[in-house]
Amino acid sequence: MALAHGRMDTPSSHRMLGHLGPIGGRERIALLDVVRGFTLYGVLLANTVPWFSGHGLLPKAEAAARIGTGDEIAFFFLTVFVSRKSQTLLTCLFGLGFAIQLARAEGRAGRLYLRRLAILLVIGVCHAAFVWWGDVLAGYALCGGALILFHRRSDRALLAWATVLVFVPKFVTSVPAVSAFLDRVTAAAFDRAAFDAELLLACRGDDYALLVKTQAARALYYFLSHAPEYIPWMIGHFLVGFLVGRRRALETTTSHLARWRQVLAWSAGLGLAGGTLSAAKGIYLRRGGALSTAWKMALIVPEEVGILAMALAYVSGLVLLMHNSSWRPRIIRLAPAGQMALTTYLLQSVIMTFVFYGWGLGLLLRVGPAWCIPLTLAVFGAQIAFAAAWLRRFYFGPVEWVWRYLTYGKAPRMRRSAPDLAAAPQR
Repeated sequence: MALAHGRMDTPSSHRMLGHLGPIGGRERIALLDVVRGFTLYGVLLANTVPWFSGHGLLPKAEAAARIGTGDEIAFFFLTVFVSRKSQTLLTCLFGLGFAIQLARAEGRAGRLYLRRLAILLVIGVCHAAFVWWGDVLAGYALCGGALILFHRRSDRALLAWATVLVFVPKFVTSVPAVSAFLDRVTAAAFDRAAFDAELLLACRGDDYALLVKTQAARALYYFLSHAPEYIPWMIGHFLVGFLVGRRRALETTTSHLARWRQVLAWSAGLGLAGGTLSAAKGIYLRRGGALSTAWKMALIVPEEVGILAMALAYVSGLVLLMHNSSWRPRIIRLAPAGQMALTTYLLQSVIMTFVFYGWGLGLLLRVGPAWCIPLTLAVFGAQIAFAAAWLRRFYFGPVEWVWRYLTYGKAPRMRRSAPDLAAAPQR
């Protein structure tokens, strides 16, 4: 889709499937970039409140003592509307993007796809060790290869596998005997409280070598301890995105607006119900409550359905707003951040670790959960402005350019020429 002309469905979006090579600016889908941009703000907010700010590394009693009324309201809002919704949507978007990549050509496409994943793995490992331990890219790269196994599966098979992978491991790992066994064979057997305290100390200090060592250990610990349910969950949502991408649901929205309105209505209702249930559970646990195994298992389905439904409600809402002449010029401003999503995501970690960690401003544990909301709005607003300014001069974000260069073995054209600058999208 040519963003400069503001069209939703054009032949260029279909022609891009006919050749191998980087996707150019005129071949992009505006809606998809908007959804990515919207999701990246949710990721920033969801990561900042517990992790960048340091509150998620405190013992439960100390964390509870720091929470005021405003923070409780912020937690409720975040649980209902943000927590795990942005992670779910980001994971589905990766699956959707890889579906487009796999669909672009046969034969060599598999090797090219695996090369892209290998490079993404290197980027993710470097991000986790040298910038922030909560990286998702390495996990995506490690698990993304599973999509090749499902490349030729029917839509019904993809949906069935996605359902199994998302729900079954959660039920199995909720069984106490299984959970105890997994604790013995994974990194979960480590003393998490001591591990959190060690990481908190490293983040507050100015010893960068210690920070790198501690973050690398934390990233590995976190991945291994959650792997039994996180890896299947991730692949399951990859398959959801893969199915959406294969059916080109976001490329042909114009002729299905009535259906998108219906989807928004029921998905928003389910999302609010599931989110409110999760928020009530969070309040109960923060006040010292404990859930039995039966309750944990009973909440799995409504919570997961609510999370996916709210993510779908966001996509549906963005689809409809993109077709509204009054709202489209406003939300299209999210597109530059989504177009250079990898750069935006990594830059968020650089900015927020600078704000909170000892090597920067050192605001760790000094900004409460409620104040994280305006802080992240300011940061993401600056990121949107930066992305828009960058893409007026260049075709790709800096990290995207490197990723493409290493993948395809040749340097994509980076700087726009004078005629391209005149025709560049003014979002």
